[in-house]
Amino acid sequence: MNKKSSSMVNMPAPREPINQKIDTNNALVLNHNAIYEQRLAEITQSNTCDKAIVTVNPYGTAPLSLYLGVWMDEAAALEINVVDSEATTEEVRYQYDVHPGANLIPVCGMVSAVNNQITLRLASQIVGQYTVMTDALPPTDSANVSLGFPIISVSCPAQQASLMEEGLYFSTYFDRYNLAFDHNGIVRWYVSQEIPSYNFVRMDNGHFLATSQGINHCLNMYEFDIMGRVYTVYLLDNEFHHSILPIENNLAIAPSEYSNGRPDGYSTGKDGVSIINLSTGLEVAYYDMLYVMDYSRSPRPSGSAPGQDVSMDDWLHINQSYINEPNNLLICSGRHQSAIFGVNVDSGELRFIMANHED
Repeated sequence: MNKKSSSMVNMPAPREPINQKIDTNNALVLNHNAIYEQRLAEITQSNTCDKAIVTVNPYGTAPLSLYLGVWMDEAAALEINVVDSEATTEEVRYQYDVHPGANLIPVCGMVSAVNNQITLRLASQIVGQYTVMTDALPPTDSANVSLGFPIISVSCPAQQASLMEEGLYFSTYFDRYNLAFDHNGIVRWYVSQEIPSYNFVRMDNGHFLATSQGINHCLNMYEFDIMGRVYTVYLLDNEFHHSILPIENNLAIAPSEYSNGRPDGYSTGKDGVSIINLSTGLEVAYYDMLYVMDYSRSPRPSGSAPGQDVSMDDWLHINQSYINEPNNLLICSGRHQSAIFGVNVDSGELRFIMANHED
């Protein structure tokens, strides 16, 4: 294999930060924090489970979600059930732990453009019921609308629905919307286009991370929740493109590159992997695959990906990356080499390639 000399292998040190950080003064984050505190402060002891303060779409970013403002005398586990009032869709059920005092209970899973029935149960007893009308979904593509709302259809319904797990399918559509739908393809949650949609992943704390081309070319990464509340905006020096994966120790890994040009004179892109610390927003490691894989091998398929700048040498095009802990390997897929390959996490040295053996 033709590879640059091992002495030039780029060890996984981070790149020097330029402007990379957490945007602590982000206007959207500050606004959402203020909304949360305001809604929480409105709750009084009179707001029992059957007299909750109902706030639909409190942040203007999640039209099928709402808060129930409830005062609790003691900690408890509330069961929340959501279904359209005609019970024509699947019921969304989940448990939410409340604490003594004021609680903003997140409710999701409503159906658009109909009345929805929300039921609260405590120890199997109904303690509150609410009927809420929702707005219609955003328009789909038409002569006047581009990047409209995705159309979800079910081409092959399950023959034994009883064997299926409860829950929703979460998905994303390039620069359109992040959304969730049930087994019947009925949309039960989405967030507005203020929030990136493309690289979309759920974190262990229940929040989501996302970047998109439409919002600063994958250089702004958002952390947000099911209510559409944005908690953190990360300002990245270099793109987080194609996929993001939270890993242990509050880190996240993603395909990356030198978005403003490489320091070594090459014109390549989408040929690196970055790991950042989510507590600080700073990069802690960078794997430069130009010095690991065989740059002389012709791309397969040749040329740039759709929409890609033709001046960029898109020879590898990493679109997935994750760390295989048992073997201490960083595993990546390279679209333009039709290859899956692994490098040692600590040294950055190549360990295997799974690909066509032809040049």
